[in-house]
Amino acid sequence: MTKKRRVGINYDPRPWQSDFHRGCAEKRFGLAICARQHGKTHLACMETIDRALQGPPEAAYGLVAPFANQARRIYWPRLKQLLEPLRDVVSFRETDLIATLPGNRQIYLLGADNESARGLTLRGLVSDEFDNMDQDIWRSVFLPTTTNWGEEYFVLYIGTLSTQGALWRQYQERRGDPDWHCTLVKASEAGVMSRGQLDRMKLEMGTAAFLREFECDPTPPVSHSVLGDLVDEARADRRIQELPIDPHQKIITSWDLGIADYTCVWFFQLVGNYIHAIDYREFSGIGLVEILNRLDGLYRYGPFILPHDINVRDYSTGVSRL
Repeated sequence: MTKKRRVGINYDPRPWQSDFHRGCAEKRFGLAICARQHGKTHLACMETIDRALQGPPEAAYGLVAPFANQARRIYWPRLKQLLEPLRDVVSFRETDLIATLPGNRQIYLLGADNESARGLTLRGLVSDEFDNMDQDIWRSVFLPTTTNWGEEYFVLYIGTLSTQGALWRQYQERRGDPDWHCTLVKASEAGVMSRGQLDRMKLEMGTAAFLREFECDPTPPVSHSVLGDLVDEARADRRIQELPIDPHQKIITSWDLGIADYTCVWFFQLVGNYIHAIDYREFSGIGLVEILNRLDGLYRYGPFILPHDINVRDYSTGVSRL
């Protein structure tokens, strides 16, 4: 009778990583917005390894970086380090960046700067630094690789915020979805860096860059802006808070309609003597009908505040935007 040998992986998760793995275990989708240098790459590699080892034989998984050379430089060494204890039963194809685990389970390292995933069938996808990826390639090449697995595939989105981009919108839209596990890891709350380290980084980087890179703030003040420092001060004093939406008040929307630039929509409620800012969305490259379709059902709407030229008719159609 052959004895089974228990082998440990080279991974000692931080508390936030452990919480994420537990929360993500029974979910089909995961999303982590994480402060820089807090271990999101190790988390992504380990989550993929764990899913692969516990999944069916012959299944394949993809770790996707914005560029192929990033996948080689950042993910490949981490993957090999984690799998070192399994070196007797794991093989690595250096040229193709493919790790083969027991049961012919494979992990591909891929770049979103090309269409190398076309033709693959993947049971899981991990997107690192989602905001820096070519969104068209992600939607048209990578996501379709999961369709053969029906409802059994998983997708993990991770990254550090750069702006109010796609990753932040996913977080805002999906954090209440039962199929998703979403987390936001701020450096000030994760316990990885000391207060002294954080203060030094803020001093050296500047407030705006520090808030974006380490505090996962999608709206850091712009350097030398008129109100940026005041908003930052108000946030630090906890005068900017997340308040529950008043269910008895409808949401008022205010619109700035763009043609060559963004269409912007602000959402707010009038509660007593206060204006509660609820949400903000911006759209580019799609028409008003599609924008309205996307906003339909998000809130219980009240008046729409529209620009003064909303009734101007288009010369080609004779129809106004109203």
